[in-house]
Amino acid sequence: MTRIHSLLLAATALAGAGFAQTAAAEDAYLAGGASLPNAYYTQAMNCYGNTDQTLHVNNNTDQVIANYSGCPGTVNSGVSLGYVSTGSGRGIEGYIANDAARYLYTDKDSSAAGFQVRAADSSLLTLNSTMPLFSGSDAALTTAQLAALASAGATDNVQGTVDIRADGVADDPSNANDYKNFVANYGAVIQVPALYAAVAVAFDPTYRDENGVEQSLGRVTLSQSDVCGIFTGSITTLNGLAIQLVGRSDGSGTTELFTRFLASACGGVFSNPEGTQTLPNSGIYTTLANGNDGVAAALNYSTATPANTIRIGYLSNDYLSDAVNGLNHARPGSAWAGYGITAARIINANNGTAYDPNVAGITAASLAVGFTPPTGADAADPAKWAPLAANSAIENPTAGYPIIGTSNHLVYSCYSTEARRLAVAGTNASGATPGYLYWYYNTPSVVTPLLGQAGFVALPTALRNAITSTFFNSSSSLAIGSKEAGTCASGVTGTGA
Repeated sequence: MTRIHSLLLAATALAGAGFAQTAAAEDAYLAGGASLPNAYYTQAMNCYGNTDQTLHVNNNTDQVIANYSGCPGTVNSGVSLGYVSTGSGRGIEGYIANDAARYLYTDKDSSAAGFQVRAADSSLLTLNSTMPLFSGSDAALTTAQLAALASAGATDNVQGTVDIRADGVADDPSNANDYKNFVANYGAVIQVPALYAAVAVAFDPTYRDENGVEQSLGRVTLSQSDVCGIFTGSITTLNGLAIQLVGRSDGSGTTELFTRFLASACGGVFSNPEGTQTLPNSGIYTTLANGNDGVAAALNYSTATPANTIRIGYLSNDYLSDAVNGLNHARPGSAWAGYGITAARIINANNGTAYDPNVAGITAASLAVGFTPPTGADAADPAKWAPLAANSAIENPTAGYPIIGTSNHLVYSCYSTEARRLAVAGTNASGATPGYLYWYYNTPSVVTPLLGQAGFVALPTALRNAITSTFFNSSSSLAIGSKEAGTCASGVTGTGA
């Protein structure tokens, strides 16, 4: 079957370290998943290799992303990267299945011609591989998922409907959800944080009164108890206005970050200390929307909303567009930039101070989280690299805006060709062109302000340095390798990735 979804990519030649590549479809690389940082990831990829790109969002529309004005120039004109924004749940599916088709579909497609992207001249470019270069997810891989990937046995529904078949068992073409465990081919899981973000308690302040006259709710400050009451349904009004709740319908890392906070602050139905990708009490929501962009659209004021009613939801803070109160992080030119969505200030229960979901609030919280990069044997454990309730105070920071988390990169530790490895993890040693993720973690002069204009916060220097020295330094036993160069771990085939 032919599947056409437009991501604006350039088809260019890639050459590195003597491993020449022709100007073919494999020169355009795909990543995808988390919608929380999608516009930012696209802009970062533009800084690295593309001059223009579109953003594919959950409602199957494409929106042009303006280049970040702070880019010093293209870093690597030989690499084109595209990011498919369809939610963290789909990002994990694509990663575990090693199949970018899972970003958009719920079955596998063995046809190399079945996934197409749109090039800068609007022509269709067909990739000859649907394997993702890496994935994005705000939701960390669970203990059960990591155990399944470390096992030689079969596991059903590892993420969504993705099944892992037992080692040595042949592919069943009739099973649309059956995949080989990627670890034998592509090496151990690498899961590292990319940025700190806030989940905003968001609303459009515009409403209409009983006479049909538009009014504004203005600024709102909530205690953590208020947030608990609103999102458990025990508080149904705000400043005299009826509340309609908006949540996520898809497997969502934003939902996981939010429900992790609710589990810590509220308990009750929110019982999982690490949060859940789907809402445990979705019955109290008036609207369930797909993706952060879908939530933003549902929150946008409409005359169809009943009188004296306000819609409230949870949303990545880069969808806020309240310039008056300094919460204007929405990408210029995006649909949601014109919505006027704002967010409540939340009182941190630990210090009694109210914080906005902005760079200052997130920074204060990230400094209070107490996360330390793993060292020694712990560095090989992907669960130790993501700040979680089990290894930090991220679910309940002692200061700062209290609802934060990280968005994470999910990377393979072995790639089939040196060209693919270099596109991800090549360093700038001896003047070489760095790979995208190496550049990302080692160019704070570009990445930190790029994050800031989206309302995100860069990782602390110590964490960025730990990621670089562990996974991008060739002298590290955990360094990302390639089969072609013979630098993968012993026993890892590197086939296909």
